[in-house]
Amino acid sequence: MYDWPELTNLTNAFWSELSAGFRALGVNAPEQLTRGDEHRHWHRNDLLLSQTCIYPLATELPETTIVLGTPEYAVPHCAGGQYASVLLVKRTDTRHTLGDYQDTRLAFNAENSQSGFNSLRNLLINERLIGPQKTKFFAHAIRTGSHRLSLHRVANGDADLCALDPVSWALAQRYEPRASSILRVLQITQHSPALPLICSSSSIPDKFNEEQWRNEVTHIFKHAIKRINAPELLPSNMSYIAKDDYLKLQISNFGMIPPVSIV
Repeated sequence: MYDWPELTNLTNAFWSELSAGFRALGVNAPEQLTRGDEHRHWHRNDLLLSQTCIYPLATELPETTIVLGTPEYAVPHCAGGQYASVLLVKRTDTRHTLGDYQDTRLAFNAENSQSGFNSLRNLLINERLIGPQKTKFFAHAIRTGSHRLSLHRVANGDADLCALDPVSWALAQRYEPRASSILRVLQITQHSPALPLICSSSSIPDKFNEEQWRNEVTHIFKHAIKRINAPELLPSNMSYIAKDDYLKLQISNFGMIPPVSIV
């Protein structure tokens, strides 16, 4: 989920370690990652390994989707398998609370994103800024397609606020120094389980049950972390959060935004 172009070679090396671990168990793992339409991949019966956003996991992925573990990243607001999104605004913006951004412009990556959309909506609900009698908060919304583009929209002045997961924000501070230097964190959202690793139940080898396979994948993953040793760019550890905990995600039907007019 954090396969930025600057990390392609490192991600490929990480996958090489993972695939070698799978093959050592007799699994015919591909030598190269499958990149492209992740939503289509998540629904495949032969899905060996992927990382998913928690909103699709809770709302649309098949019941046969197995949660294998939750990668942990050595960045602020991300610990113990939990994470919180950061709300970003321009440093020159003198507003200090989320309530001050009513009737402003939001940039977001997608409606089915926990970190870029649903976590912000839940924060608005919990702070009673939207509710049954007032379902809209922002006056204008820009769907950007990625956290990186959302950050640029705010930095360029096309939007007033965006929500990014903490890993994307850490990567932006490294690889988007100009844009990130223009921005500041207004506040963070509530914590929720971070992005898990998943597979299809059909891809578990016959000689393993679900718990045994989860333990094997955790071992492979942790071994790859040690071999690559880039905790500031790749996962630094692996924890486990049960799928039932992901399915408890707070989801609201409140729109929060008007119809999106710019894509």
